[in-house]
Amino acid sequence: MDWQFIGQGATYLIMVMGGWILKTLWSAQREMAADLAKLREELPKEYVSKPDFKESIAALFKKLDYIAERLDRREDKGL
Repeated sequence: MDWQFIGQGATYLIMVMGGWILKTLWSAQREMAADLAKLREELPKEYVSKPDFKESIAALFKKLDYIAERLDRREDKGL
C-alpha cells in the first residue's frame, strides 16, 4: 500500500471527527443561547423585583411600628 494513501485517509478521518466535534459544540452553544433567552423571559415572572420587595418590606415595617406603638400606649394606661 502507498504511504501517501494511508496518510490522506488518516487526515480525512481526523478532519471528519473534528467537523463532527465542532458541529456538536455549535449545536450545544445554540441550545444554551435559546435556554438563556427563555430564562430571561421567565425569570421576572417567578421572582420579586428588588424595588417591589423593598416596597413590601417598608409597608410591613410600617404596620409593625403601628402595632408596637399601640401596645406601648396600652402599657402606659396600665390595661
